[in-house]
Amino acid sequence: MAWITKWQALGQYLRAFAKWVLLGGLMGVLGGLLGLVGLFCCVTNSPFASIVLSVELFGSGNIHLFALVCVICFVLSGKTSLYFSQIIQFSTASTMLDEETEKDS
Repeated sequence: MAWITKWQALGQYLRAFAKWVLLGGLMGVLGGLLGLVGLFCCVTNSPFASIVLSVELFGSGNIHLFALVCVICFVLSGKTSLYFSQIIQFSTASTMLDEETEKDS
């Protein structure tokens, strides 16, 4: 009887491990999608276009995560952009910090 319970415990362990692997794989894919959207937002410095593009490419199921990543990346990207002729109109976190250090000095 004890031998059967050991095999049952092993089966439960393997089931839990398989669920962990599957969820880890799905979370890995979602992490990759969020990274792609965040990179595009940082490079182009246009969060709205990045959100719209992510919904077109990956569906609207995770739009709240795409929007959150785009906002964070937009704030952290500062005045940099891929396009040299692009005029940045909004102050982001790095420019706000620059303005505060200029006031202090």
